[in-house]
Amino acid sequence: MSADDDVGPAARLRDFMLRHPVLAQALASPDGLEVRVREGREALGDRAPLIAAAATIDLDPAAFEPDAVARSLEAVAPRRCIVLHDVLQRVADYRGLLGRCFDRLSVGGHLIVTVPHQFLLERKWQPPSRIDPGHLRFYTPSTLLAEIEEAVDPSEFRVRLLADHDVGHDYAARIERPPAGGHEIVLAIEKIARPAWRDALGADETQTVDALEPTRYVPLDPTPPPRHRTIAPDRRAIARILVLKLDHRGDFLMAREAFGILRG
Repeated sequence: MSADDDVGPAARLRDFMLRHPVLAQALASPDGLEVRVREGREALGDRAPLIAAAATIDLDPAAFEPDAVARSLEAVAPRRCIVLHDVLQRVADYRGLLGRCFDRLSVGGHLIVTVPHQFLLERKWQPPSRIDPGHLRFYTPSTLLAEIEEAVDPSEFRVRLLADHDVGHDYAARIERPPAGGHEIVLAIEKIARPAWRDALGADETQTVDALEPTRYVPLDPTPPPRHRTIAPDRRAIARILVLKLDHRGDFLMAREAFGILRG
């Protein structure tokens, strides 16, 4: 490993991941596959993949073709470990990419996803990104897990790790400058055998129109609201205004200045 790799973002992220036994074992798989983005790695001195002995699919963000990535994934044999290294935020069809990656996993294999943390790197409420215009979505741990559950049958995987990598993060950095240190979310799921009960999962569920139990929300009135007609008076014809202050004597005295303004 070169000196450049020791200081690169991928080297820091890899060191963080190797501290977790589940990830360390997954990254040691001899048949790992890493999907990553080519942009900026040479400038950062960050040429090594996260998985030392992994095959890699390098994406060019200037000519990103999801169909080509899908074909590349379908051509590989089932893997024990697939890493999506800072890719998901760039893909419009994230469900398709996640589903294809999961399909390429063998039972017991791990899908590891790393994405920038919304409040560590992006530091914005919503896109566009001030860091990279290619980032289509922002992520927190909960939104990343929600996308996984949208794309993959929740009965066929288990979450083994969900963590923020903020080792060495510079929380004092000004918002217009990229902070130093860790800024990723790391999620690892393990593919399990399809449970025997999966096909019967919804057999005893029925759809109901009305809630079976009362809720704390006020139901909406189904009748359409009445039509109202607003008639604005002609201000030129208004000669007098009646102002009433129905309150205690002290409040009336405090309102005298306001009465004077209205009278003027």
